[in-house]
Amino acid sequence: WSLQASNMSIEAFSKVLQKANAILQDHFSHIPLEKLSEEVHAAFQRLDLDDKGELGEERLLAAFEEYGSSHVCALRLGAEEVRELTERYDVNRSGALDRFEFEHMVRIMLAKPCDAACPVCLAYPTRRNTFSL
Repeated sequence: WSLQASNMSIEAFSKVLQKANAILQDHFSHIPLEKLSEEVHAAFQRLDLDDKGELGEERLLAAFEEYGSSHVCALRLGAEEVRELTERYDVNRSGALDRFEFEHMVRIMLAKPCDAACPVCLAYPTRRNTFSL
């Protein structure tokens, strides 16, 4: 993934990451680290309505709408913003996030280290615990 392949400027994408971070922080930050994987996987299962094991842009948009509506400022991400996030965190380039990519994204946004057995980190070592927004 690179911003060069994107239509979005670095500044605009930085704002997307900040909004996504605020939404995910609001939804998941209260969860103790030892229960985070379990809770993220449960959230993934609730969102994966068709049991395909992946969340496409439409489902991710719905998730961010649901999670963002409870945020104090009622933050929203648009379809283009979700597309950019999907492109960034869809490391296997399937066009959707599987449960490991979804958890990896959540952990990055929460600045919580991935488990040693994180499939995303193992397959793509340059993605290991990269917390920069």
